[in-house]
Amino acid sequence: MIEAGELPHFRYLLEHGAHGQLITVGPALSPAVWTTIATGHFGRRHGILDFVYPYTPGAKRPVESGDRLEPAIWNLATDYGKRVISIGYFSSYPAEPVNGTLISSRSMQRRLARADFPATAVPDKVDLLRKLNTPEVRASLLERYFPWGFDATKVPEDPEIRRAHQTLLTTIGTVQRIVIAEYYRELTRRLLDQQTDLFITYFRITDYMSHALWGYYDDSDYERPKAEGQKRLLGNALPESYRYMDEILGEVLDALPTNANLIVVSDHGAGSATPPYRVKPENRGRLTGNHRPDGIFAALGPDISPGPLTGLTIMEIAPLLLTLLGLPISDELPGRLPLEVLTESFSERHPLTIVPTYAGRRVAATGAVNSNAQEEVLNSLRGLGYIGNDFSFGRRQTDFDFWSIEKDTLYLHLVGEIVYALLNWDIATALALHNE
Repeated sequence: MIEAGELPHFRYLLEHGAHGQLITVGPALSPAVWTTIATGHFGRRHGILDFVYPYTPGAKRPVESGDRLEPAIWNLATDYGKRVISIGYFSSYPAEPVNGTLISSRSMQRRLARADFPATAVPDKVDLLRKLNTPEVRASLLERYFPWGFDATKVPEDPEIRRAHQTLLTTIGTVQRIVIAEYYRELTRRLLDQQTDLFITYFRITDYMSHALWGYYDDSDYERPKAEGQKRLLGNALPESYRYMDEILGEVLDALPTNANLIVVSDHGAGSATPPYRVKPENRGRLTGNHRPDGIFAALGPDISPGPLTGLTIMEIAPLLLTLLGLPISDELPGRLPLEVLTESFSERHPLTIVPTYAGRRVAATGAVNSNAQEEVLNSLRGLGYIGNDFSFGRRQTDFDFWSIEKDTLYLHLVGEIVYALLNWDIATALALHNE
């Protein structure tokens, strides 16, 4: 799409900044990966290992910010006196107190307690949500993805359109995710001009479109190709989500101060749900895309050294962000500082500062949350195929113990640590982890 001239702002980012694949070590489970990006630790240390908790058999609930055992970048920035804005970050509910604004991943749930910090961060939330869900606005948002006129309340007469209509109804969350993306886009626009040291905004629209509709965009490696009519009706949605994100990137670039550095990352890549990336058998009829281990990294700014990069992993993002913020790096972080991303002049002006530990620094606050809101998230995860229908709602009963969790989850996370050690030629650590 970049080569075809469809994504001008992503093209600008790649032509003028640093860029390369971002390797996901360990399981490509979004809560775990995004928490690793935010904390710099592996899941065994930060405690977020999957979409639902506990990681043992029995009743479960969606993971919460209070399950995180290590400080995130916004906690550390707050503790060191930096100003923070964070919008929609994965597993950021309940919203934590920060020196600034934190709009959580559940902010769109009306009147949900602790969805934002401060509670008045979106003073017109009810009105904004009502506006986004009016038939006129909703139709306008959906039209760019489904120009044939998707309307969940009406069954089309045309049989071809009716099939596409039914496909969208069975991919739970895809249509609503379009509205959610517009909500976070509006909040990003509102806050971009505020003075801050760390600004984070997160969008999930490309992930949803990849899972639900990849096969209609590209069925070249499927044994049974999709019907041409269905590809015509549904195949534009995935590339349109990238055009949408390119527009948002353009809005961010236009608002950037001259001294700001911009970093774009994804938690994983995407592709077809074909071997060896097949989804669970019960989801093969409705999810056509799945994860890939190679995500995206791109950076631009006065302190960024432009050019292609190789070998960058999710473990290097937190050290990079901490350094750009002028904060010390804990000696306990397993990731290295990727000096190749930074200009020589920046490194000379800002010598690396190491502290033994972040112990005693702020971590996520715990507290009661809304059980109805959590059940909504469970339903969404069921729709995406991340969990099965046998999951029931549960509360946290015991403290986190990595070695007592389900073995498949334990192995996936340990293998991720082993892979990272091997990527860094740390054979001794890889062997020790293997023996554990």
